[in-house]
Formats: sequence, C-alpha cells, structure tokens
Amino acid sequence: MLRPQPATGIRIALAIDDPATADAAAGALEVRGITAVRAPVDQAAMGDAGAIGLAPCEPLATAEAAKLAPACVRAAESGRPIAVLDAFAEERGERRAGHAASAAYLRAHGALVVDDPDAWLEALVMVACFGVPAGPRA
Repeated sequence: MLRPQPATGIRIALAIDDPATADAAAGALEVRGITAVRAPVDQAAMGDAGAIGLAPCEPLATAEAAKLAPACVRAAESGRPIAVLDAFAEERGERRAGHAASAAYLRAHGALVVDDPDAWLEALVMVACFGVPAGPRA
C-alpha cells in the first residue's frame, strides 16, 4: 500500500484573523510536514513562502479588495498566488452584489478565490508543492 510522504522544506504563509482558524489551518498543514508561518498578506507576498493563504473573518468589502489587489498581483507574478478562503453564507441583495464584486476583483488580480475550506487548504498545498498549473484557466 502506498502511503503519502510528508512534504519537507515547504512553507505556507497564512494571513488569518481568527486565532482558532489559524491554529486549525496550521495544524492541518503541519501534519503534512508543511511549515505554516503566520504573516500579514503584504509581508507574505514579499516573503519566500511557497503559497499564501488568506482567510478573513467576514466577506471582504470592495474597498478591502481594492487594497489587497496589489499584493495579489505581486504574489501571482511570482508564481504563488494568494488563495483567499471565501466561505461565507449566501447573502442577498446589495451585500451579495458587493461580495461577488470583491471576489471577482481579486480573481482579476490573480488571486485564487475558494469557497470550501478543505479545497482551500488543498489548493495551498498544491501550489506550494507543484506551482500553478499552466493554461488559460490557471
């Protein structure tokens, strides 16, 4: 039976506001042998982490997405896009439109916007271990 080998020498930067979420994500990565480093997004985009994960406590407003866009561009250009966890309950009306616009704006600036926590963690691991896949949809 094949068993997955732990990754060695791989670092993922986590920008997570909620301490419990940060501990859970770091623990899930460390079980895989991946070092989780906590850092603000701007600092992580300039650092040497293999991938950058952002998990805000609430949906990003359009103004926050606009402030985050330059860091997303820098990270994407370096081949390690920021993976944004966007797992919030469905909203309605104007809030939903603003939330969708923020996510689309971040995607347009190179961020990976993921709405499932498990898929978000796996995306971080895949980017850190193998890089971003080639192709127009990447």
